[in-house]
Amino acid sequence: MMDTPGSATFWSLPKRLALMLGFCLALVGAAGNVGAVAMQSVGMALETHAKTGVVPVNATQQLERLRGYWEKTRAVLDNWL
Repeated sequence: MMDTPGSATFWSLPKRLALMLGFCLALVGAAGNVGAVAMQSVGMALETHAKTGVVPVNATQQLERLRGYWEKTRAVLDNWL
């Protein structure tokens, strides 16, 4: 049986942590490229949690912070280009 998004094991904790780690690595790099220090900081904190195998208890709040930082960063970038 294939491990597809609809299967029971697809979203297992190890896979969610691996996805979170991949996301965080990309976020930290991209944020650093544009000087988005606040986004980079949140990404590094989430990356640390993912590497230890722990989903932070405040993950939802961290995501909301990232969304807010992204909106501010996007507005700056939109005006810059």
